Order: sequence, then C-alpha cells, then structure tokens
Amino acid sequence: MKRRRSPRGMTLVEIIIALAVIAVAILGAVSLVSFSMGQDHEAKERMQAMDAAKSVMERIQEASYDNIFTNFNGFAFDVGMLLPPDGDADGRVGRVVVNNSDPELLDVQVFVEWRTLRGKTGLSFRTLITRR
Repeated sequence: MKRRRSPRGMTLVEIIIALAVIAVAILGAVSLVSFSMGQDHEAKERMQAMDAAKSVMERIQEASYDNIFTNFNGFAFDVGMLLPPDGDADGRVGRVVVNNSDPELLDVQVFVEWRTLRGKTGLSFRTLITRR
C-alpha cells in the first residue's frame, strides 16, 4: 500500500526556512529600534547642550559691556549629565571665549563639547556685542 501525502502539511525544510525568514525580520526590527534609541539619546544630549549654551549666552548679553571680558572669558560650566571629552583639562563640557581685541566690539563664543558613545561631539554659539 502506498501512502498518500497530505497537501496540507509542511515539511521540516519549509518550517526551518520560514523560521529563518522570521528570525531575520525580528533581528532587523531589533536593530532598527536600538539605532533609533541611540539617536534619541544623542538628540536629547544635543538639546541639553544647546539650552545650556543659550542660557550662558543670554547671561553674557544681559551683563554690562565693561564686565563681560572680566567675568566671562574662560568661564567653564557643566551641562547636566554630559560627560567631558577624554583628556579635557578642567572636566567641564562648556566654556566661554571672549575676544576683546577691538575696544568697541566683543567677539563672544560659547562652546560645549562632550563625549558620546561614538566619540567627541560639540556645538558652539557666537555673537558680537557692541557698547550700548
């Protein structure tokens, strides 16, 4: 007697191939979620750095012109939970540089540099301030 194979059943090879396709799809989705979470974390760090730099810049702009160089040149500051880059001398992520080579114009730069999973990153703001 011959056995008839049921057309409704699946062979072991077909099941293994289907599982492999599902595994690849799941790994792709997990990889995408992981990448997205990393990007979200970096965006939050960048926003935190921008907010801190803007806050320092506003304090500088509100200060008296004659006191800006004395009070803010070389000013270093921390930003939340951001970590300073490797080898950073003062261990702070933010710093201010004021160039007063022109007596009627101050060139003010606020830098924020920090360490991420991918290495060092940063941002800066620059403004020119004149006597009022």
